[in-house]
Amino acid sequence: MKTIKTPHYSGPISKVFKSEHGLKEIYKQYEIELSEWPVEYEEKTLHSIFGTTYCIKCGDSDNPPLVMIHGLGVNSTSFHNNIKQLSEHFCVYLLDFPGGSGRSIPSLAMLKDRDISSWLSDTISQIEERKVTVLGASFGSWVAVEYAITQPKQLAQLILTAPPPLAGKAKLKFGTLMKMIQLGLNKNRVNMEKLCKLLSAPNYNPDNRTVTAIHQGLKYTKSFKESGHTIKKNLANKIATPISFIMGEHEILCDPASLSGHFPKANITIIENAGHLVGIEKSDPFNQAIIEAMTA
Repeated sequence: MKTIKTPHYSGPISKVFKSEHGLKEIYKQYEIELSEWPVEYEEKTLHSIFGTTYCIKCGDSDNPPLVMIHGLGVNSTSFHNNIKQLSEHFCVYLLDFPGGSGRSIPSLAMLKDRDISSWLSDTISQIEERKVTVLGASFGSWVAVEYAITQPKQLAQLILTAPPPLAGKAKLKFGTLMKMIQLGLNKNRVNMEKLCKLLSAPNYNPDNRTVTAIHQGLKYTKSFKESGHTIKKNLANKIATPISFIMGEHEILCDPASLSGHFPKANITIIENAGHLVGIEKSDPFNQAIIEAMTA
């Protein structure tokens, strides 16, 4: 494993991380996660006007390409439970989103203009010549849909997992929202474990890796803020690319019943006994749903 030096706490990175200590802690944890990575991987650092994008590549280059974008507050190592099975079937590219708790470093222009669709288009063109499937998890779903709407140059299909409401109907109850806000006011580890449980299916106990990732991400970074991560209905209806939604039956953010009218080409798979952390809670059926979507 190649060790990546922690960047200096200055410039755009100081607008993402709350402190130099937090930056070092997240980079240290990233090294631990990669030391326990279940498959062989190749690291890539991609350069553009949007800054530098850190990419982890796994799997045979001849297999169909799958680009995966993580959720808010975490990074590419959040796909630990998925990468072994998926990399057996696909050439997987995991991208750290600039502005998140990973190893990508955004430019000032990226932070100011937030041109995420252009960033993703530029990044994909640097790693693949073929059309790709883009999978977005939670916040990453919104990133993927923005790309599909504006610059789908290399897009074969979308797989959107545990999405925010997007163009559909929000499912989050007021009481649950207040609990999330209350827990977020004091981002200690105990509260972040409670938050993970709130996001999960009943009786699910979050693993240490997940709690650590969310704790560090929310404590040490300044969340990349956008206007609710929604898509206008008329734009969602125009997406011609095939879309597969994968959601837990206990999802708390988005009502799956509201999606089909806004995404007419969508196929919706519901995973039993899972919540918003569906890819972690039920990794085997989750991975299988991705494989089936890409081989249908």
